[in-house]
Amino acid sequence: MERVDFHAHADPLSLESGKNVVDMATKSELMAVAIFAKEQVLPYYDELIDYGKSRGVNVITGSETLTMHMNCGVETVSLGFDHNEMMRINGFNHREDNIAIARLQIEFLKEHDLEVGSYDEQSRKLLNLILDGKITEKAIRLCELVANNPNMDNNIKTVLDENMGCFSNSLLNKLSEMYHGDKNRIRAKLLYILYFDVGKDGFQFVNKNYQRKHYTMEEHIDAVHKGVGAVLYSPEGKFNFEIWNSLLSLKIDGIMAFHAGKLGCNDNIPDVPISVIKDCVARDLLVLGGSDYSGRNWKLGTGDNEKMYMSTRRLTDLNDRLSYIRNQFA
Repeated sequence: MERVDFHAHADPLSLESGKNVVDMATKSELMAVAIFAKEQVLPYYDELIDYGKSRGVNVITGSETLTMHMNCGVETVSLGFDHNEMMRINGFNHREDNIAIARLQIEFLKEHDLEVGSYDEQSRKLLNLILDGKITEKAIRLCELVANNPNMDNNIKTVLDENMGCFSNSLLNKLSEMYHGDKNRIRAKLLYILYFDVGKDGFQFVNKNYQRKHYTMEEHIDAVHKGVGAVLYSPEGKFNFEIWNSLLSLKIDGIMAFHAGKLGCNDNIPDVPISVIKDCVARDLLVLGGSDYSGRNWKLGTGDNEKMYMSTRRLTDLNDRLSYIRNQFA
C-alpha cells in the first residue's frame, strides 16, 4: 500500500547511499521519502531528485539539527526547503567550524588515550575528509575510527569498563538490538555518549576552546523559513511540554510525532501526547513521522513496527504548509 516516509538518512559523502534509499523506497512502495543527513544539507540533491523521478519516488529535502534551546539540546527536522538556498545560509555551511572542532575532538580523545589514527585505506579517506571540513557530523565518525582501530581495543575496554555505570541496561540492550550486536558500532556509540553528547566533557572541551557561532532556535527556524522549508520538533521519545510551548511561540511548523516504531504513549516509551497531536491539527500544524532508516537499522516506511503508517495525505499536508511558508516568509 502506498505510503510516505519523512525520516530517512543517507551518507553525505556518497550519492550511491542516497540512491540506495530511493531504491528501498521503490521496493517499499513509497511514493515519497525525505532523505537527509544530520547537521548539514546533502550536497547531491539535484542528482538524487532526478534519480527519484526516474524511479517514481518524490525525494524531499531535509536536515536533522541539534540546537541549544532553554539550556538543553533540542532536535528539529527541517523539510522541503530549497537546497541551493539552504547551502548559502550560514547556519548550514560549517566548513571552517568543522575543521577547528574536529582537531579539538581528536585532541580530547588523545588525552584520554584514544587514538583516532588511520589504519587502512577507508579510514585514511574518512579521516582526511573530516580534517578537510567536509563532514559536519564529526564526533560520531571519530568515535567510529577509534572503535575500529585494532590498536585501541584494550584502551577502549579500559575506558568503557571504568565508566560502565554511566550506561543503563536498557541503553545497552537497545544499542545491541539496533546494531545487531556489532561490537565496534556499539562501542563507538558509547564513546560518543560518554564524551560528546550535549554537556559531556568532550562537548564542553570544544566549547571552551573554540568560540563558534551558536544559532538560537529562533535564528534556526527563521533561516529554514527563508529557505522556504518547514521546521518540526523531533523529540524522539523525549517530549517536553515546556520546550514545545516555547517552540510554538517561535512559529514552529509542527512535530515529528511518530518515530521509528513508536505510535503514541505507553508507560515504557514516552512519546508525544495525543492532546498535542489534536492541538496541532486544530492549529493546522504538521503531524508527521518516519522510520529513521539509515541503511542498517529499521525498515523504510515502517521503522521497527509493521503497523507504522504515514498516509500519502501527510504529503499534501507538507506541501500545503510549504505554500503557506512561501506566502508568509519568502
